[in-house]
Amino acid sequence: MTPTSASPRLSAAHRHWLIVLAGLVVTLALLMHGVERWYAPLALVGAGALLHVIVGAALVVVAALMMRGRGHRHDAPPGVVLRTPRLYDAVVRLMSLGRERRMRADWLDLAALRPGEAVLDVGCGTGTLLLAAAERVGPTGALRGLEAAPEMIEHAHAKARAQGLALELAQGSADRLPYADASFDVALCTLVLHHLPEDVQRAALVELGRVLRPGGRVVIVDLHPRPGLLRRLGSIVALAHGSAAKAVVDVEVELRALGAVDIEAHDRGALLATRARFP
Repeated sequence: MTPTSASPRLSAAHRHWLIVLAGLVVTLALLMHGVERWYAPLALVGAGALLHVIVGAALVVVAALMMRGRGHRHDAPPGVVLRTPRLYDAVVRLMSLGRERRMRADWLDLAALRPGEAVLDVGCGTGTLLLAAAERVGPTGALRGLEAAPEMIEHAHAKARAQGLALELAQGSADRLPYADASFDVALCTLVLHHLPEDVQRAALVELGRVLRPGGRVVIVDLHPRPGLLRRLGSIVALAHGSAAKAVVDVEVELRALGAVDIEAHDRGALLATRARFP
């Protein structure tokens, strides 16, 4: 029988679920024997297996999100459009292992926001990052976001109202920003590019540079696959997307070609955060 291309995938899937099952068995054994009998080797095996269980569970949740939330409408922007805001927020909390606030604070630190600045978040989702930026730019600052899904925009407005804040949000596509040239001091684009085809990613980077004022900063965060478990964590969303998943362009190279300076790439494990300035 001639092997098919699906055979390796099937085998890998079987291995993964065997590891998950082993993790459950080891975990049950540890719990039954009590903490005092957690021998070091067994504990290490259990910890590794537990990580596989967590990753497997996260994969199932994210896959469900993508299956329910993909944009199949005739007027949808290019790429994957997520339309389930509450589930999206829950998945982000899960994938960040409860460190979402610290993670987003790190991205805003890279942006070096100052009071009174105008901030644009492209692919703002449910508005979490913009709301975190509000304290940094203060009441004289401006917070604007672009999002493809009206469901996400509606939820972002609800979150803002609950905090007594106002966001200016627009529906649109990252490669066609509905803003005038030199409108913003800072542009953010986090966990967006991997949803888009490569030509749209490049067009989006051009647009980010266009809407920034002289000296404006851009912060782009996206998947950065690494060996081992971090590689798997960084690939969960891409795996869930299936054939719709796109490789992320070399952001540093693209920004340099657009004339950006002071480019810094910050390794964040499963993610890569790139900061640059447009003169």
